Amino acid sequence: MFEARKSASLHALEVQYLKGEIESPSNERAKRALQYLCKAARAGTRVNPSDLNGLETSILGALIRGNSDEKVRRWCLSAISQIGRPKNCLDAVRHILTTREGEPQVLSAAIAALFKLAPRDAEKYLSKLDNIDPRLSYLSALQIIPPDKLSTSGVCLDFEKCSPLVLKLALLLTGMNKCPPNLFHPRFSNKQIIGVLSKSDDDIVAQYSIWAAAENIHLSSSDLSLDIYDIEGRSPNQRSYIYRLYTSDPHYSDEQREVILLGSEDQDDEARLGCAIGIMDTWFDGVEEITHDWYFREMEEEHRLCLLDHFVKQSLRSEAYFRLALELYEGFENDNVKTSRMLAQAARLPISTEFRKIDIKRESGSLFPIEAINVSNNNFTFNNPSFQGQTAIGGGDNNNSGDQINNLNQDNRAIITATLSAAEEDIAKLPIEQALKAKTIRALKAAQEDASPSRLEKAAKLLETCEKGISAMAGMAEKAKSLGNYAIALLQNLS
Repeated sequence: MFEARKSASLHALEVQYLKGEIESPSNERAKRALQYLCKAARAGTRVNPSDLNGLETSILGALIRGNSDEKVRRWCLSAISQIGRPKNCLDAVRHILTTREGEPQVLSAAIAALFKLAPRDAEKYLSKLDNIDPRLSYLSALQIIPPDKLSTSGVCLDFEKCSPLVLKLALLLTGMNKCPPNLFHPRFSNKQIIGVLSKSDDDIVAQYSIWAAAENIHLSSSDLSLDIYDIEGRSPNQRSYIYRLYTSDPHYSDEQREVILLGSEDQDDEARLGCAIGIMDTWFDGVEEITHDWYFREMEEEHRLCLLDHFVKQSLRSEAYFRLALELYEGFENDNVKTSRMLAQAARLPISTEFRKIDIKRESGSLFPIEAINVSNNNFTFNNPSFQGQTAIGGGDNNNSGDQINNLNQDNRAIITATLSAAEEDIAKLPIEQALKAKTIRALKAAQEDASPSRLEKAAKLLETCEKGISAMAGMAEKAKSLGNYAIALLQNLS
């Protein structure tokens, strides 16, 4: 879904979207959101403290709800290993360890979570359980604890004699880049064995080895020695990860383009989805020629959503994607799932401003003549919705003086007046801390009396503060978004 950014925090819109997906009755949607959250956390992306309680609650709910499948439980526990806190999550993890004996991969994820939440007591606690294999415990703990910090003696496997379960756990460590040297065999490197296992007769072992190469930044398609012309002979789940491995490669090659074309036309839904997931963060000149046609002929909704993510995320690089994403967003007027997803993907991109303007127009009808708003604080200028090309930042006579408000046309004045009035009415009704509410209303009234740039900026900043204050409250997501829309509408008239 979303690009994992190192040393950053999840945007509130991303958190809201992930919570909705994790709470979804669809196990597939919940699993993918949890997978993204885990990958983002491993890359160094954090969750803001104000968002953490709600996200933990969603994960714990998915872990114990009756319709969750084994994969959802496993990824819930993996997410707990990344962002969970002992006070809220430890009891749930211990419960899983005593009730899921028949699900070894779920037990493995629970063991990893236990070592993360209670590192000093984990080994002692596990030693009292008679349903935990010591080898399973060791391999699972390595997801969290370095080998030299474990009192359990190390394990060196012989990959030719191991069970598929043990190999899967070892490959999971490889994908996470936490595999001790020579884990698979005392005489061969882990990288060498990954290439061998990618050709295993066991379908799942081969799949996990390909997944490990796709996940580990130190591995690539070259480590698997795959022949792209043999891809079609692989099982659908293997093809899915092969497509993800090649399409997510940051270095363009003719081979990569060939694999994307092959994946986009694969007749198996699972395999084709792997290609759609892998391509989300991929960009090279000419990729639009493949993805545009693919999106409009694709029959599966989840595949189209992944391609939609790709359009939004690469809109900064592609004028064609920018235009297409705007057209699609405007056409999704009655589809909150798609618009929420696009907003989350666009959280840090210039196109988010255009999405917000469309929202304002929808929410307010004729109250806001949105065509009059021009973007002049980024590299694009629009005449809703057609693309007009780039503007020269800092060039031309933009008249950015303190008297700018006097040069606004009648439509812009109407936008400002209507925005301030509507914002004041909403603020008065919302559950905002009283001192902040009073301060914001005073700023909105002052801006209505004299709409100078300084007063508009102050009002907008206070609206953004109010937005952050209620965004985590149950049932307040839409109201919070409206406050953000008002702030953006005011700030755009400062340029």
